[in-house]
Amino acid sequence: GARSGHNGACWAGEDYLGFGPSAFSTVGLSRWQNAADIGGYVEALLGGRSAVGFREELSAQVRRGEIAAFGIRCADGVPEGLVAPWRGALAELAEAGLVETGAGRVTLTARGRLLADTVAEVFVGGA
Repeated sequence: GARSGHNGACWAGEDYLGFGPSAFSTVGLSRWQNAADIGGYVEALLGGRSAVGFREELSAQVRRGEIAAFGIRCADGVPEGLVAPWRGALAELAEAGLVETGAGRVTLTARGRLLADTVAEVFVGGA
């Protein structure tokens, strides 16, 4: 019954900062990863430079899809409004017995949990 506060926040789409080599951060629609090489990471910090090795800007739709793909895996699922752009695909997933809707939320069924990656692909593949 325990839950990870950090993972839950990330999966819910909250902003987070990662510290250390290779750590990812996401704030709003910006995502970046620190340099993977520990030597390069430390050298950059000691030299007063950014240790960011990779940065990208996300569209609102891509970010929404990521939040849906991670959130659907949680026991509470996701709000129906979040996944509204995927109504057609959700109907097919429901017909296949992979998702169900109740109390305004979409959750994985027991079968859906076994095929969670397949369900998640719907959201990261576009609306």
